[in-house]
Amino acid sequence: MRAGLQSSSRIDRDAISDERRTTYQLTLAALTYSWVRQSTFNIAVGLAFSLVGGPLAALCWTSSLCLVDLTLQLIYRRLTIHAAEVDSERGLVWLGWLGFIKSLAWFTLPAGFTVLHHSYAGLAFVGVQATGLTALAVSTARNSQRVLLAIVVVPVVALAVCVVATVGPGRGAGALCEMLVLAFALWLISAGTSRVVSDWNQADTQRLLAMAELRDALTRSESAEGRLSIALGRAEAASQAKSEFLATMSHEIRTPLNGVLGMAQVMEADELSDTQRERLRIICTSGESLLTLLNDLLDLSKIEAGKVELEDGVVDTEALAAGARAFAPLLLGRDIGLTVTVSPEARGCWSGDPARVRQVLHNLISNALKFTRQGAVSVDFSHDGAALILAVEDTGVGIDAARLAEIFEPFVQADASTTRRYGGSGLGLAICRDLTALMGGTVDVASTEGVGSRFTVSLPLLRADHEPVTPGADLSTLPSLEGLRVLAAEDNPVNQTVLRTLLEACGVELTMVSDGAEAVEAWRGGRWDLVLMDIHMPVMDGITAVSTIREAEREARRERTPIIALTANAMNHHRTEYISLGMDALIAKPIDLEVMIRTMGAVLETGAGDDEPAAAPPLGRSRTRKAGGREPIGSGLGSPTTA
Repeated sequence: MRAGLQSSSRIDRDAISDERRTTYQLTLAALTYSWVRQSTFNIAVGLAFSLVGGPLAALCWTSSLCLVDLTLQLIYRRLTIHAAEVDSERGLVWLGWLGFIKSLAWFTLPAGFTVLHHSYAGLAFVGVQATGLTALAVSTARNSQRVLLAIVVVPVVALAVCVVATVGPGRGAGALCEMLVLAFALWLISAGTSRVVSDWNQADTQRLLAMAELRDALTRSESAEGRLSIALGRAEAASQAKSEFLATMSHEIRTPLNGVLGMAQVMEADELSDTQRERLRIICTSGESLLTLLNDLLDLSKIEAGKVELEDGVVDTEALAAGARAFAPLLLGRDIGLTVTVSPEARGCWSGDPARVRQVLHNLISNALKFTRQGAVSVDFSHDGAALILAVEDTGVGIDAARLAEIFEPFVQADASTTRRYGGSGLGLAICRDLTALMGGTVDVASTEGVGSRFTVSLPLLRADHEPVTPGADLSTLPSLEGLRVLAAEDNPVNQTVLRTLLEACGVELTMVSDGAEAVEAWRGGRWDLVLMDIHMPVMDGITAVSTIREAEREARRERTPIIALTANAMNHHRTEYISLGMDALIAKPIDLEVMIRTMGAVLETGAGDDEPAAAPPLGRSRTRKAGGREPIGSGLGSPTTA
């Protein structure tokens, strides 16, 4: 039985915690959980009845009451099991009859004793018992007036009968009237109490429903947060994997490209026929196009990773216009005119990143020339009072209005058909948009298919308070490397050949080793003007080798040897990392001969790398090539490849 009661108790608690309880379930639960009060009341009235009817009658009556309560509790608990399946109205009828039966059990003996003995003490006891039972009924059956009246009707009738039997019909009439008034008052009290409690229960139910909904919302929120955290982790892992992939592919592509462009630069200084020089020009152009595509991919990756740092420099609109006019030779033999105009208010210098502004402008001009068969391409510089305006307009094929919103996305092109007459990677406009946004500006496009397009870049640049410093471009002033003792660590045979060919043609005494360990040993055994150190090598990598050399210099108090990183890892954070680890500068692969000569000269001159090696001043150690002397390697190469 104890196990059954515990099981029923658990079911009762579950029923009470249900936010969607009916009136029947609420009343049943209240009756079930009132057994402590009812048992206490049974014992109290049993002790009181012993003073009226004697100990034996009181004991029998109290025992019978407790037995009836136990039976009713078992019935209530069994009803609770199926409470959710029972119609509320029918269930309340059952509870009313059970309450009526319990009231009869409570009043049979005291009322009968009072009627038979005409006892005033018994009448007083019945009156007190009727009041107590009514109060108990209000506290336990407060959710249903029907059950409340079913319990209270027995004590009211029993008390009336006892009054008439004890004091007689005449005197009892007044007492009965008083009893009716009392019953009516009790009914009003019970009705009001029932309404108040019902409203409170309804409010409590709504509160419980709100709490349940809040718990569900919190659970969903925690679940969504967990899924978001997992998705964020996956996105970060994917971004990291993409960055590592781009870094690896950059290194692997730059390595063979270094051989192609390096040997092409050497061959360009040789005596060549016109046919050979034309073929060599195609090789150089193709290699530089591949390098440009690689740089675009890296630029896009750096922009997405938030690693692009803008230079605080000076933008000269006249220099930009001159760079735009340099596209004119590409139009030879084509029915296209190129005009470049600079309005008076746009002339002068502006604070900004000249390299990034030039990159945006050149990308837009290249696009305009690519998509224009005939007509004109115009480049206009103006100022609207708040921003510098760069406008590139063409009379090309135009862009379908349906694709205008997509052309600034990476790898999206205006011509997405399989014929693809114009080629390209679809990265130029995406980089233009992102770089312009980084500079605080906007880029807009207006286009009509078959008529042409106009791209407008608005940059909120301020007037600069100084003129830009333009490095000398005369290759005859390149620093001389004649007689330099250089140690180079490079594991790739092709790169070894390229490096040896380029440096020996400059008069450098070159010693080549294949890994970092050999570089350290060679450094210990000789005196070197300069060390060129690759980063990725077997046995010992370049970073470890440089750290070992710097530590040995400190221990032996040996003069510091300039070390330049010679690597395909050419991103800005690589340069910063290598310099912080003890290197003096970085030369990116593919090697540009002019950049390499200027960087080596700057390091030897200052003892530290410059942020822009190509802009370094000539050496002050009588190594400057004189005009009219031997033609320097790299003359006639044209524009250096940006790495």
